[in-house]
Amino acid sequence: MTDFKNLGLSIMGSKRRLAPTLITEMVKNHIEKYQTIPVHFIDGFGGGGAMSFSALNYGFLSVTYNELNTAIVTMLQHVQKNRKLTHEFYEWVGKEDFDLFKRGDDIQSGICQSFYSFGGNQKDYSFGKQELMLSEFHALVADSNQDILNEWNQKHNKNIPLKDPNKLFETLRDRKLRFKKAFFKKGCRHGEQFERIAQLEKICCYPRFQQLNLINGSFDELVILTPPNETIVYFDPPYQNTRKYNQKHQSKGNDLNKKVFDYMAKSEYTIYLSEYESPFEEIYSVKHRNQMNQRNKGNKPTIEKLFVNKGKI
Repeated sequence: MTDFKNLGLSIMGSKRRLAPTLITEMVKNHIEKYQTIPVHFIDGFGGGGAMSFSALNYGFLSVTYNELNTAIVTMLQHVQKNRKLTHEFYEWVGKEDFDLFKRGDDIQSGICQSFYSFGGNQKDYSFGKQELMLSEFHALVADSNQDILNEWNQKHNKNIPLKDPNKLFETLRDRKLRFKKAFFKKGCRHGEQFERIAQLEKICCYPRFQQLNLINGSFDELVILTPPNETIVYFDPPYQNTRKYNQKHQSKGNDLNKKVFDYMAKSEYTIYLSEYESPFEEIYSVKHRNQMNQRNKGNKPTIEKLFVNKGKI
């Protein structure tokens, strides 16, 4: 039976491990304030979708995922419409194609950003060295390429079968792990894209995925029609003073967090915010590490804080 916990794309800033806890804290705070159980969840900065999928798991009747990145939304809409991952998701993307498509808005751009970017940062190619070898490994796993397997068996003096004789069905991830163990040293990162593809495969199989409302737009353009006492709105913008935030939002007249704070202060809805600091009430904090950056020795624990505005009672 498939485990649908911790769903979400593996991109920078993902809340996959923290999402269930954060949602529990928001629901608890909401019940204390309104004396009613919230049934609508609005994810204003959807990103990898971890909060939205966790909200669906929690049992919200309606969940809205809103994301400004058109490529990510287009990719998710494509999978939702087709109810499967089509052939382009399993094709190798080299650096030349990555650089060509990474800034676009189509499905291919979403694939590049989600599966082939370093640490899920959506801009730097993850496989700079040994690209030819890695492309062959990709074909071996994704396409079950017998010719490549024959060459690799001969090169390494092995006799690894194309299919696992001990299994009736072998998943993409199983096949990756089997070939990786046979041909590479322990601890190597080869085949990371398959872990990310496997996450999207799980999302595709998730029974409630078809109920997720996918919107492409800015947080301040969201039209929210549900009653405030039945609705949780959650914002997770790029954190202040991080490289991603400074590069995109510190130009004159484009201070994202000021816009977020102003929006929250004026809104009639109770809005919860993940940030390091904010002018609003802090209701929860937890120490954690960035799961997309585990191998970095400088990956020190950070304090995840959850804030809330006043909203309308």
